[in-house]
Amino acid sequence: MSDHDIPVQCCRCRNKHMESERVSVPDSKYKNLSISHAVCPKCGARSYFDLRPQIAWCFASGQIEFGDVGAEPKGAIVIASGPKANLKAKVSAMARLSYKGTPLVPGVPESESQDDAADQLSKWLTWCSKGNGKKGHHGVVFYSEENPYVVS
Repeated sequence: MSDHDIPVQCCRCRNKHMESERVSVPDSKYKNLSISHAVCPKCGARSYFDLRPQIAWCFASGQIEFGDVGAEPKGAIVIASGPKANLKAKVSAMARLSYKGTPLVPGVPESESQDDAADQLSKWLTWCSKGNGKKGHHGVVFYSEENPYVVS
């Protein structure tokens, strides 16, 4: 997949298409300059959501990070996956934020042992995964003991 051939969804009409399928239209405000915009082939809107798949993982410290599928570091636990446009916002909304704004798994940084931290992570993931498949999750799936992450 090239840089300009990524799956996208129009913000206005929700049309799913590839970024390379977007139509180039000249700017109406600056006609004498050769400025153009890539717009949705269906409705002509300029804005879109990036639908490339990404994953979220956490460490034993409870810190959550985001990245491309297959880019998770050694020793990390994959906790969620979904479209790039929605994953970080959904996971951050369900997590606790540190003073620096880094998302953390609630209860894990305060745990006194690794067993207690694992229990806190399991409880949090079970709670988060109750919304899997619902419209408000926008394709974000949380992994728990009942719904484990499977490497394909």
